[in-house]
Amino acid sequence: TEQKGFGYLVPAIWGLMQHNVHLIVVGNGDPAIADSLNQCMEQHPDKIVFYDGFTEKLAHKVEAGCDFFLMPSLFEPCGLNQMYSLAYGTIPIVRGVGGLKDTVIDRNDNPYISTGFVFDLPDSTALLSCMQRALLFYYESPAGFQEMRRRAMQTKFTWREAANNYMMLYEEMVDAF
Repeated sequence: TEQKGFGYLVPAIWGLMQHNVHLIVVGNGDPAIADSLNQCMEQHPDKIVFYDGFTEKLAHKVEAGCDFFLMPSLFEPCGLNQMYSLAYGTIPIVRGVGGLKDTVIDRNDNPYISTGFVFDLPDSTALLSCMQRALLFYYESPAGFQEMRRRAMQTKFTWREAANNYMMLYEEMVDAF
């Protein structure tokens, strides 16, 4: 759907094809988006696979088997897939909205605790730039990429941690009065 950012993802794919990449898209939905992805696949059959369908098992296999997971959503109140990708060691590339910005730490913000790549503007230029930044890091810093992957897999999102953070905030507010 448009909510997932396909309006600017599809144009960015054309720019991405100049690089040494392989892209897999799994999902179904808006027929116009599916047509656009099929056109991309026809133009670059050695680089793009679009599977017009969905099973949770296949989606998890693809997500676990990739180096990067792309989630350029226009809005995303929570988002689970970026958390799955972190657990699998598949580095997320996300738009900095909602739960995506809450769960992925961009390499530019802090390279020592980063777990992925984040872009802000909902347009193909910003998305392509972020993807290129991720690819450059992948190719130029294999050890750094593996370290980011390790950190990503160690990331935990638990209710215990959320409750502890809430309690600390609550205690700070009580102490302020």
